[in-house]
Amino acid sequence: MTNYVNIQQPQRRGSVWQRTALVLLSTLVALVIVLAFFYRQSLSSAHAGHAPMMVDHAELSVQTTAAPAAGVDQQIVHAVRSTPPRAVALQSLAPQTSSQPAQWGQVPFAINEAPVANPGSPQTVVDVDGDGSQLVQLFGGGSYDPDEEGTIVSHVWSSDSGIVIPAIPNPVVDFPVGTHTITLTVTDGDDETSAKSISITVLAPEETQIYYRVNTGGGVTVPSDSSKVTWSGDNFQYKSLYLTTGENLRPYVTQLPVDISDASLKNKAITEGMMRSERYLETDGVAGQVMGWDFPLPENTAVEVRIYLAEVWFESVDERLFSIAIEGETPPQFNEINMFAQFGYHHAVVLTETLTVADGNLDIDFISIIENPAVKAIEIVEPGARFFYENFLYLPVVAR
Repeated sequence: MTNYVNIQQPQRRGSVWQRTALVLLSTLVALVIVLAFFYRQSLSSAHAGHAPMMVDHAELSVQTTAAPAAGVDQQIVHAVRSTPPRAVALQSLAPQTSSQPAQWGQVPFAINEAPVANPGSPQTVVDVDGDGSQLVQLFGGGSYDPDEEGTIVSHVWSSDSGIVIPAIPNPVVDFPVGTHTITLTVTDGDDETSAKSISITVLAPEETQIYYRVNTGGGVTVPSDSSKVTWSGDNFQYKSLYLTTGENLRPYVTQLPVDISDASLKNKAITEGMMRSERYLETDGVAGQVMGWDFPLPENTAVEVRIYLAEVWFESVDERLFSIAIEGETPPQFNEINMFAQFGYHHAVVLTETLTVADGNLDIDFISIIENPAVKAIEIVEPGARFFYENFLYLPVVAR
């Protein structure tokens, strides 16, 4: 009988596992080294010089110089946009020969936003008396600082024509005939600035049939037709240059639409938005009080006065009653005006009067009888003036 000996070779399981572990470990170490290298390179370039940094939930790394100065290189300042909780970890990436204390603290801070410059809307006015210039009210009071509790500390105006403009929000400036570009620069409490420019145009008298336009209770407004002269402003931020008499003068704006389909408004340069705002005299029920307007004109000037009206507050008869005197006289159409009874609620009209102004100043007085006199707009023009042609170029017709 033949005997067989079964000899089993020992399995080298330990050696296989060791090799596998070593390969995985080597790969992992290499990957970590590569990632660490690029990570530190990016941080070093981003944070060189130890300038303040702004990050969101990011890891930060700073390297000191070879010979750090005490209290300088060791102070690291970071601004972080995030909400609590905030985690802080300090890790040494190189051998250190000594230890230094590290402290973490936080101080709330706000990011300053630049102010917003608002020089108002472009304006076109008329050199009414023909002396070569006209006073214009500028409106920079609408500028603001968007920061919480922020303020505008200075308003500085400049002009491309070299006109000196007072450094106040709403200066009155005498502009020569022509077009001027003016710039308003505003500064906030943190020395941030912003600027915006508009144009101011002064027309010579022969360029238009318009003397004055005032959007009473509202802002500067472009006319609805093609005429050149803008409606000047007179609202809660500033009072019209020509509103000269009266205490407790108030602006008011209704949110409801106003009907401007009345036949008297045909070919007029008003907008529906203008008829929503008004300037009124608060009388507390006392009769005989006056809201007075004065418009300088050359002596012996023939004018057509247009008074735009609408009842946008009272909703019944006899709640408001007033008269309008022109140069001290009250024409029949301006006597004891009851807007609700005569025109209805939220319905606009224009009442007119033609006269010659002898003394060089057109005086318009709104006189209270019951409650508060109110007006939507005032327009002073040449008698029978029409403006639809002002911005058109007419060519001669050649007969064939």
